[in-house]
Amino acid sequence: MFELVISTKNGQRYQVVVRDAREADHELARFENVYLAKNPADAIWDASVLDRNGNRVSRYTMGGFESF
Repeated sequence: MFELVISTKNGQRYQVVVRDAREADHELARFENVYLAKNPADAIWDASVLDRNGNRVSRYTMGGFESF
């Protein structure tokens, strides 16, 4: 299992367990629809997928996560 970590410019942090890049994309879209819809002045600063040791295995770029 992997952990998706989303950080915003205003300092909010969202963490959720994901299995693959498709699920990470889905959770990012959910975050945008729930949180960013209510906070239009905020924006995503970084979105990364980490392994259980805390190493980055994927980063959100160009509209999607790299495969992992």
